[in-house]
Amino acid sequence: MWSAALAADTSLLGADNSRARLREAFDELARTAVVTLPSPRGSGWECTPLPPLPSWVTRVATARPPVSASKVVWHAKLSWVYRLERERRLTANQLILLRGVQEFLRNDAARLDVPAQERSLELTGDEKLLFTMLNGRLFDCSTEERLSLGLLRSRIVPTPQLPHEVGAGPVTLIVENIATYDSLACELPPDGEVGRVVLGRGNDLGSVLTGLAEVPPCELRYFGDLDVEGLRIARRGAASAAVLGLPEARPAARLYALLVEHGRPQPAKTRTVADLPALVAWLPESVRGPAGDTFAAGRRLAQEWVGRELLRTVDLAKV
Repeated sequence: MWSAALAADTSLLGADNSRARLREAFDELARTAVVTLPSPRGSGWECTPLPPLPSWVTRVATARPPVSASKVVWHAKLSWVYRLERERRLTANQLILLRGVQEFLRNDAARLDVPAQERSLELTGDEKLLFTMLNGRLFDCSTEERLSLGLLRSRIVPTPQLPHEVGAGPVTLIVENIATYDSLACELPPDGEVGRVVLGRGNDLGSVLTGLAEVPPCELRYFGDLDVEGLRIARRGAASAAVLGLPEARPAARLYALLVEHGRPQPAKTRTVADLPALVAWLPESVRGPAGDTFAAGRRLAQEWVGRELLRTVDLAKV
């Protein structure tokens, strides 16, 4: 089990909290009925050092869906799926994606081209799954029987080398992830408060802020994922901005409110967080309650829920 965990997440190797993180993973798998753990009163636990780890787990048997007897009437552009169903060659992730694509194709009359991460979140509930699957062969069949970004009205966003100039507004908006950066760059109005949009680059935010210090902006706003790591990045960025003599890096209240209102929470990797109150306190007051409830439930909100199609329908004069 340690070997499997290290193969999935190499950051466990040598980490001080690797044992606690592995226990969290086992507990999550048990809660979601993927595995069963030994009886807590039995001998199937390694109790030293703490926390206790199971000496073994049992994978919960799940019946493979009778895909050959599917009643789904697939869209004409997915007619090749019937053969894969008959041959029982579809994995669970492929079925999740295909069902999402089915609904998308039924309702794509006026859809915009959006970053692949946003479309992935819409289709599968995971902002990374579509990109990961399309990066290789999605299905083990002929090249004609593959999904494409064009079919899904989505695209790969190239990494920007310079900030995107929006207008004459005083606010420089820093955005954690590239998909949301691109959508905001496309949809922010030139006469709003945002003058330029900058890609935060996740953990490289410090170097981004150092570059901004050469010509300091009038105001700074930040928008990132509503999860533990996203808020830690934001808080570190706020501290770095103060050291560099930049304006206070404040949360983009309007965008975080949209994320809470329209986002659908997903399972989070981290459940127990000692510094959670301080992280939540950085958020706008109106968002703190919903965000705290999301974290308490072991969930997160990817900022890609605030996508281009949503942004086109709301007033973005202020962020």
